[in-house]
Amino acid sequence: TGDSTYRIQYDAPSIENIAVNGVMPFITAVVTLAAMIVVIARIDGELAIVALAASPLLFWVTRASVGQLKGSWKQVKRLESAAMSVLQEVLGSIRVVKAFSREDYEEQRFVDRSRTRLRELIRVSLLQTKFDVPIAMVIAVAGAIMLSLGILHVKAGTLTLGTRLPLRGYRFQLYGPLRTMSRTLSPP
Repeated sequence: TGDSTYRIQYDAPSIENIAVNGVMPFITAVVTLAAMIVVIARIDGELAIVALAASPLLFWVTRASVGQLKGSWKQVKRLESAAMSVLQEVLGSIRVVKAFSREDYEEQRFVDRSRTRLRELIRVSLLQTKFDVPIAMVIAVAGAIMLSLGILHVKAGTLTLGTRLPLRGYRFQLYGPLRTMSRTLSPP
């Protein structure tokens, strides 16, 4: 009963959350990414190639993190369900708990399960943060390469400084959607 109650209360809204906070931002990010690639390619094809080269790396890092995080998030959900089950059991048999003076025991059982869940949640959050670092590194390295290449093109005269400056802004608008897409593909 506790597990069913948990699923109804928390899993059903998760579907809505995926649609609102997952699918829509992902679609927006894909459209923005495509538009920025087209804009950058029209100004400087080499810079567009460098920008695109970061995409497979970002998705590879994301794919590596998804496998590890998926099982960990499932464990967090199981622990949440276990804590809810204790609560459901106690509330369903409150007279028996009171008759045998088991309030302290049941409270401790709930607290223990909740602490276990909290520890697992913190561990998973730290694991997810660990994967944010390589994503940020890929974006930073690609940005540095684009900056260096842009400076070389300005020095060579193939790109004017007036054209180079908007490219810098486009680069930031390019990697924002890539980061959004990477985060959307990873759990929870």
